[in-house]
Amino acid sequence: MFVATDPEGRRVGLSEERWQQHILARRSFLRNFVQEIRAAIERPQVIQRGNRPFTLVYTGQPIPTGFHKGETVRAVVLFDRAYRQGEILTAYITSQDYKGAIIWTP
Repeated sequence: MFVATDPEGRRVGLSEERWQQHILARRSFLRNFVQEIRAAIERPQVIQRGNRPFTLVYTGQPIPTGFHKGETVRAVVLFDRAYRQGEILTAYITSQDYKGAIIWTP
């Protein structure tokens, strides 16, 4: 699908297999939010520690219009042990705050 670079220079990918078999299989409405998922990686509002080892949670900017107005796209990324390269595990839209420790803000 894509490979993006986050503000800290980490490369994050979303594979076609993960997109089709995990994300769209559970949240088919996200097919219209690929650009927002990529933007959550490239220009996040905040990056936080995930609830599993080597995971980071990227929260995008609020969605400006439409049914999800004011909500944010969130992507959970599993990284290699050096935190240089990662793969998106899942993505979703939410209006709730994430509780993980903040590791980066703009």
